[in-house]
Amino acid sequence: MSDRKTAVIVGAGPAGLNTAILLANRGFQVQVYDKRNLDPAAAANKRTYIISINPRGAKAMTEAGVRIPQQGHPIEGLASGSRIEFQRVTGKIGGRQLPPMQFFCERRSLVEHMVGEAKRLHPTAITCHFNQGLQAVDFQRKEATFASASGQTNSVQYDLLVAADGVNSVTRTQLQKAVPHLQVEKYDNVRSLKVFSGLKKPANLVLSDERGSYLRFIVGKRVPTAMLIWTAPDGTISGALYSLTTIMQQISTAQEYDAFIRENLPQFPTGMVPEVAAQLEECPLTVGSASVRCSQLHGPATVLIGDAGHGVTPAMGQGAVSALESTVVFAQVLDECNGNIQRAVELFTQRRLPEVHALFEMDRTANPRQGGDGKLNLHFLGNTFHLVKGMLLQKVAPGIFQGPGLMRMAEGEASFAQVNAALKRDTAIAGGLSSIGVAVAIASTAVMAGHLLRYVGLTA
Repeated sequence: MSDRKTAVIVGAGPAGLNTAILLANRGFQVQVYDKRNLDPAAAANKRTYIISINPRGAKAMTEAGVRIPQQGHPIEGLASGSRIEFQRVTGKIGGRQLPPMQFFCERRSLVEHMVGEAKRLHPTAITCHFNQGLQAVDFQRKEATFASASGQTNSVQYDLLVAADGVNSVTRTQLQKAVPHLQVEKYDNVRSLKVFSGLKKPANLVLSDERGSYLRFIVGKRVPTAMLIWTAPDGTISGALYSLTTIMQQISTAQEYDAFIRENLPQFPTGMVPEVAAQLEECPLTVGSASVRCSQLHGPATVLIGDAGHGVTPAMGQGAVSALESTVVFAQVLDECNGNIQRAVELFTQRRLPEVHALFEMDRTANPRQGGDGKLNLHFLGNTFHLVKGMLLQKVAPGIFQGPGLMRMAEGEASFAQVNAALKRDTAIAGGLSSIGVAVAIASTAVMAGHLLRYVGLTA
């Protein structure tokens, strides 16, 4: 009889699969369960979306032994110009050279790749079960029960339970019943998306084969809207339309999507608009990922990984990266605790909570910081001050100042807690400067008004 410990992982997303490989690397027998179908033709997979992985996320994958997927396209920059052709993007953002290991790919493709990597690395230690949703957990007996779409149930014993089943985690809900002091905050995303795929390249569309030319990001002219476009591995063009849910709910027909794209995204190649609009009419609306903050990331022999314990919206592009990084942090604390599972899950909360709470705080203010509430709110002013100050200081003394924390975070160099602290500090400074500016403006106006009133004889 084997003395190998058994880990049951709920959720076969990138975080769940990376955790599976890391645990198998440490001698665990791993069972991965997911309620979804891996079949690309399945309805749930038609809502696939793009994932951006910076060097920190890529490092988490390579530490597990996962090869960076070949279908993942490297990013050298983001273009939002007005040219019709898909121009080659630059290798810099804000004057900073991007690191070489930043890439993006469709979530579905990444999952398929990582399932293949799990089989390659651990053909007998990792088993994936799809179409199996979690139904119940007995934390005292360490038993999880799963059910198929047909209603057939299956109960499995575990030594370690990993909740990697997303923002609407069933595992987390079960854990809350067993651990009443586990507090969970959840905020719905105000943005939604629809995807399109399989478009052939128009004859007049320029697509460079050079590295970094595959991604195009178009920002809406009139309303908070964006279009993300990428080339699929088969050479066809895929993309996603993002906007506020309140706006997306008002558009339903192909004719309405056609008019909406032409009015708000005039940079989009006009020859592709009719086919994109037709696909958007048929595509189900997907509400963006919600924000989740938990008071702890563990329970009895249980750990919350990724969105199940610390979900964020796509606003800052850090959701997948944060989740993948958490998988490595948990593997590290497991090593430090010499395989003592309960000590490891408790230490994981201590080690990871400050970081993910900092990211949550930044995510909650991302919309106003990016101008969603107008250009005169304090968060936007603080964000602008943070970026401008950081870039100026780096230009003046590049050997001393490393640039804005937000940019270094996007590049995978700065911790979330460090960047959040810097943002708070710069927002406070910007608030003070704006208050001084308002006071000066009011005083100047009062002086000018006094001179004017005296001039017309209304004051002594």
